[in-house]
Amino acid sequence: MERLVVNMNNSNPTNQSLSQLGLKAFVTSTLTTCRSATFDVDTNLRLLDRAWEAQKQIWASQEFLAF
Repeated sequence: MERLVVNMNNSNPTNQSLSQLGLKAFVTSTLTTCRSATFDVDTNLRLLDRAWEAQKQIWASQEFLAF
């Protein structure tokens, strides 16, 4: 997992936007829920699909920031 770099002068993340952090938290929470909860297969698949879409947004924004 990617490490968060924090600028100690203003305590703001320097390598990720807050929206990326929110998406990462969503992905992590969703994957944890899928592993630990007892949902039916359809619910797990929907949760994983949402996490996958969020992860694709993170990757797309990282590619955009790289240019």
